Amino acid sequence: MVYHVNCHVPDNFDLDRRIQGIGGFGWYLSVDEVIRYIANGHTFYVNVDGRQVRVVVRQHPTSRRYYIATEADNYPQNNLLSLPRCPGR
Repeated sequence: MVYHVNCHVPDNFDLDRRIQGIGGFGWYLSVDEVIRYIANGHTFYVNVDGRQVRVVVRQHPTSRRYYIATEADNYPQNNLLSLPRCPGR
């Protein structure tokens, strides 16, 4: 399944410093759920200047904690954090 991401919920200032989740039209998933979905073959993407940029799973080098980011796309801004906050979250 393919998911178009158009909002996020920012970090709640806990120690892991990860965003809390992402969403789209009619859906919202926590970061841990997104990581599991990607591991099971689902695809998430954001639109950046008319291009689809995939959401990928990365592992922090020191904490070893998994998090989500977008593929390198030569844009300096963070594609996920640039999205608006998910309504009601």
